[in-house]
Amino acid sequence: MSSVAEGNLVKRLVALITAAIVLASGGLVAATPIDKAIDKVSSPLQGAGRLNNATSTVSFADAPPPPPASGLSTELQSVLARTNAERAARGLAPLVHNPLLTIAAAAHSRDQAARNQLTHTGSDGSNPGQRIDRTGYQWRTWAENAASGFGTAEGVMVGWMQSAGHRRNILNPDVTEIGLGLAYSSSGYPYWTQVFAAPK
Repeated sequence: MSSVAEGNLVKRLVALITAAIVLASGGLVAATPIDKAIDKVSSPLQGAGRLNNATSTVSFADAPPPPPASGLSTELQSVLARTNAERAARGLAPLVHNPLLTIAAAAHSRDQAARNQLTHTGSDGSNPGQRIDRTGYQWRTWAENAASGFGTAEGVMVGWMQSAGHRRNILNPDVTEIGLGLAYSSSGYPYWTQVFAAPK
């Protein structure tokens, strides 16, 4: 491996490790110094991808059976299929696509893309739970994964599964439903969002 390739790999790993912050019960806070540092290095990481995740912790009961995911793009259907394959490989129930959670995820992807910023905090100061509330979804627990710079569903899933916090959200046995978002900045940089929840 060339020293340039090694340097890019190191930068990517540092960004992945730094960005994988799990925020437990109580929601999110404003952008941290780590978030700001990641944003400052976004240009060198354009091809590498960046990740972010958030969680709320509340327990829930059994998961409903999954209906087919409709209304999702091919890329987002692939993310859903890969997410459920990871869960199935570990004996977990598949997640059901929920259109309300997709509204929250898609809106957040668009917001991040418009600002060219990977974050869990909306431009209006909202956290994932608040964005889910706005859709009318009544949740027991929620989690959110966000990533940017990954060009394919396969790439973003590999990135999320290689990050402990993101993997924990994907494999969380307490969530039963998922929404997905993908939006592009004006320069074509992709912003991915997974919103996980369990209804009341």
